[in-house]
Amino acid sequence: MLDPMASHHGGAGAQFDAFAAQKAERALPTWTVWGGDSVDRPTWAMRFSAHTPVPLP
Repeated sequence: MLDPMASHHGGAGAQFDAFAAQKAERALPTWTVWGGDSVDRPTWAMRFSAHTPVPLP
């Protein structure tokens, strides 16, 4: 996990899930970008999937 700004006053980071990345056909969160106390207790978080949906006609 990258955690460049972690401190006792809060922090931010990005976490990569290699297992989810191998399952690209599923919408599992591959990347989590977060801010707050920790990745387990974020104030905010954005989760991104490697899944690319089929385009609509």
